[in-house]
Amino acid sequence: MTAKLAHLRCWMERLAATGNPADAELAAALSALLAGENFEAAYGLAPGWRSHQKTRTRDELLVALAARHPALSKRALGRYVAAGLRKHDCGGSTGATTDGALFAELARATKARSERQFRRLGQNSS
Repeated sequence: MTAKLAHLRCWMERLAATGNPADAELAAALSALLAGENFEAAYGLAPGWRSHQKTRTRDELLVALAARHPALSKRALGRYVAAGLRKHDCGGSTGATTDGALFAELARATKARSERQFRRLGQNSS
C-alpha cells in the first residue's frame, strides 16, 4: 500500500508541475483525499451531486427514447420503457432494436420501473 501511495504522490507532483490549472486542481483534490477529506469536499462538489447526475442522465435517456419513437403516445411510451426495463432487469433481450443500450443505461440511472412514472416523466421531455 505504501508503494501505491508513493506512486500516487509522485503523479500528484507531476500534475502540479505541469502549469496547467486543471492539472493543479486535480493534484490538490488528490492531496485532500489522501489527507482524509471526503470525495465531495476534496473535489468541491455539492452534496447530492450523484443524485442530480443520475436524474439528468435519466431525463436525457427518456428524451432519446421518445425521439426514437415519436408515434408513441405518452402512455404507450411509458409502457414501452417499463417493459424494456423489466426485460433488462430479468436478463432478457430487449429485442432486436437499438434501444437495448438505452435500456441498459436507463437501468443504471434510475430505480423507477412503473409505467406511470415514465408517463409522468415523458410529459416533461417533449
